[in-house]
Amino acid sequence: MRPLRTVSRYRQLLSHYLRPEWPRMLLLTVVLLTAISVQVTTPFVASRFIDQAIAGGSQRRLLLLAVLTMALGLTRQGLAVAETYLAEQVSWAATNALRVDLVSHLLRLDPAFHAAHTPGELIGRVDGDVSALARFFSRFVISVVGNGLLVAGVLGLVFAVDRRIGLGLSGFVAVALVLMLWIRAQATPYSAAERQTSADFYGFLGESLTGPEDI
Repeated sequence: MRPLRTVSRYRQLLSHYLRPEWPRMLLLTVVLLTAISVQVTTPFVASRFIDQAIAGGSQRRLLLLAVLTMALGLTRQGLAVAETYLAEQVSWAATNALRVDLVSHLLRLDPAFHAAHTPGELIGRVDGDVSALARFFSRFVISVVGNGLLVAGVLGLVFAVDRRIGLGLSGFVAVALVLMLWIRAQATPYSAAERQTSADFYGFLGESLTGPEDI
């Protein structure tokens, strides 16, 4: 049940802070789907060019396919830039709102809490952990959803060409997914320990800079 609660918390977090950014999220979705379509179509057009060249197709048709392949490649690069720009804009807007909420919450806490936590530790939590969330906000859609849709599109294209190859590649994708989830489960405790070490460092730094009498 714990993984389900974790997913639910992430969903609530995303929903709360991304809701005000829905216009840019909608535009990002359109750009992402277009980029995936271009990325899946480009190898297909290139394969048609190769087949036509081997079969001795007309020069006009070969030129058209070559120009189309280059145009798709350039479009893909432009969409990648737009995708990254929109994702960074959304992530910074969302995490800046989160920083405001965290600082407001900290300012409302009683003095006993601030006596138990150094300024450096609090800065590490508000800035360092939120910066990690910024990477999560900016790369989640592209890395997880985008690549998932891309794999689905590639598998669909492979199945259309040859079912046997499609089944073999589907099995490979399933094994790779299980292996990635296992590696993630093994790495999570080390990541948590690294974050705690970072928090301890910020706390030590805060004590060194301010002195116990100022905390």
